Amino acid sequence: MPGPAIPRVATRQMTMWRARMGLIFAAVGIVWLVTALACTGHLTPRTLTLCSMLGASALILCLALLRRASRLPAQAISPEQNARIRRIVVAVNILEWVAVATAFAVLMLVHLPEYIPTAAGIIIGLYLYPIAGALRAPLHTVTATLLVTWNALALGLVSRWRQVSIGAAGTGTILLASAAVTLGWAMWRTRQTDDLIAVVTQADTAIS
Repeated sequence: MPGPAIPRVATRQMTMWRARMGLIFAAVGIVWLVTALACTGHLTPRTLTLCSMLGASALILCLALLRRASRLPAQAISPEQNARIRRIVVAVNILEWVAVATAFAVLMLVHLPEYIPTAAGIIIGLYLYPIAGALRAPLHTVTATLLVTWNALALGLVSRWRQVSIGAAGTGTILLASAAVTLGWAMWRTRQTDDLIAVVTQADTAIS
């Protein structure tokens, strides 16, 4: 069954989804980036401060989007469709964490902990595909493809001892870039909608 069509005008619920996804991308990306910096000996007060600033910037943008969302028109989908999207997102998230925990346990059991970040990166990428389908978000599909491709290449081409530094660094960079694009795109769309609402309001006032 296809998901609901997403309207061209930014709506309240869609803006909230984009804000949350952008913040999640930023948070997970920073964790991966800090892990890579720590493993390569580049985690210094300066780089840690930079990562903190990136996280703070994402949080500020997310809060700004949530504030703007309250002024936007309601979502042009039915409550049943909205509930279906929520069920898909929750189910996929549960499966993702179960898969990550399973990969962690198996790799620890076979004494290959270096591959945990790479395996987790692939799982995160795969999990984004159904999320992108449910939200009709092509950007998330691009992010998923980049994550799977990068970590698969790292798994096949990079030595065991560089899995954490190479795999985690790439995953963190991809997620942070995706967070920036997601939040920036959402801010632009809400600005467009604000302008459209202002024009419609002025037209209604002139008519009346």
